[in-house]
Amino acid sequence: MSPGILKTRRFLPLLIVQFFGAFNDNLFKNALMAFIAYRMAARADMLANVVAGLFILPFFLFSATAGQLADKYDRARITRILKIVEMLLLLFAGVVFYMQNVWLLSLLLFGLGTHSTFFGPIKYALLPQLLAKDELIQGNGYIEGSTYISIIIGSVLGTLLPVPAVVGILVSCAAVGYAASRFIPPAPGPRPHLAVNRNLFRETMHNIRLVHSLPTIWRCILGATWFWMVGTLVLTQLFPLASSVLHVGKSVIAFFLVLFSIGVAIGTLSCNKLLRGAITMRFVPWTAVGMGVCAFALHALTERYTPNGELAGLGIFLAAGGWGFALTLFIFAIFSGLYIVPLNAMMQNRAPHDIVARVIAGNNIVNALGMVSIAALSAVLLGIGFTISELFLMLSVASIFVAVFIARQRRKDA
Repeated sequence: MSPGILKTRRFLPLLIVQFFGAFNDNLFKNALMAFIAYRMAARADMLANVVAGLFILPFFLFSATAGQLADKYDRARITRILKIVEMLLLLFAGVVFYMQNVWLLSLLLFGLGTHSTFFGPIKYALLPQLLAKDELIQGNGYIEGSTYISIIIGSVLGTLLPVPAVVGILVSCAAVGYAASRFIPPAPGPRPHLAVNRNLFRETMHNIRLVHSLPTIWRCILGATWFWMVGTLVLTQLFPLASSVLHVGKSVIAFFLVLFSIGVAIGTLSCNKLLRGAITMRFVPWTAVGMGVCAFALHALTERYTPNGELAGLGIFLAAGGWGFALTLFIFAIFSGLYIVPLNAMMQNRAPHDIVARVIAGNNIVNALGMVSIAALSAVLLGIGFTISELFLMLSVASIFVAVFIARQRRKDA
C-alpha cells in the first residue's frame, strides 16, 4: 500500500488519535480481563462476557446522539473535547486499580466505551470528508489495520504488565492522543442547524429507521455487525479458554492476542492491493466462508487438545500441539480483516453527504446490539452447560449462513 495519505495533515493526526484511543481501550480492558481470569477463575467465563457487554453497551445507548453531534458540530473540536474526557477517566482509573474493585473497574470500562461511542461516528465521517473517493479503501485499510496493531500492543501489555505501569501508559497515551487531535483540520458538521434529540431511546429508534431506509447501507451494516459479533465472541473466550480449558498461562493469551491482531491487520492492509481502490464486496462472501471453516477447525482442535495438570507456558503449549490452534486463529483473523474493510468503505461511499455521521452511528448501534447479544448469548449458553469449543462450532455454522446471505444480497446491489 502506497504511503500517500500518511504524509498529509488530512489523515495522519486522525490515525494517531484513533491508534492511541484503541490502544488505551484494549490496554485497560485486557488488564481487567486478566485480573478476572487469574484471580476469579471460578467465575471467569461468565464475568468475561459481562465485562465485554459493559464495554459495548454504550454503543447501543449513545450512538444516535453521537451521530447527531458529529453532523451538527465541528468534528475536530469534538475530538479534542473527547480526548480531555479520556484523560480524566484514566486518571481516576489509577485510583480504582489500586482498590482492585472489579465492579468499579467495570464501570470505568463502561466510561471508556462511552468515550469511544462518541468518537466512532466522527472517525468514519471524517474519512469521506477529508479524503478523496479513491483514497477511501486506503484510509479504511490504515484505520482498521492500525487499530489491530494497537490491539496487539495494548492487549499484550494489559495482560502482562503490573498495574502501576498500565496506569502510567494509559494516561501518557491519552495525552498523546489529545496532542494529535489538535492537528486535525477543521471539519464543520454538514448540518449546523440540526436539532439534537435528547430522548436517547427515541433517537436510537429514529436512527435505526434511517439506516434501514437505505437498502444497500442496511445490508452493509448487517454484514459489518457479524464481524463485530465474531470478534467479541472469539476475543472474549480466549481468556477463560486459556485459563480453564487449555490450562496455559498469560504468555499464551498474549501470544493469541498478537496472532489475532496481526492477522486482522494483514487482512485489512491487503484490501487496497487486492481491490486496487475499487469499492466492491465481491470477495466478502468468500471471506465469510473462510471464517466459518477456521471456526470449525478451532472447535475440532480444542476438543482434541489434552492439557497438562499445571498452567503451561508458551513453549510447552506449542510443543504439545498448540501450533495448529495458533495457525488456525491467525488465518481466521486474516479472513476477518479482508471481510470488514469493503463493507465500511461501501457504507461511507453510499451514504448521503449530510447524514454520514448518523449512518455510522446507526451502524454502531446495530453493531453494538449484535455484540451485546452475542456476549449475552454466550454467557447463557455457558451457564446451561455449553463448552467454549461448542461456541466455536456454533460460530462456524452461523458464518456459512452469513456468507450465503451476503452473496444473495450482493446480487441485489449489482
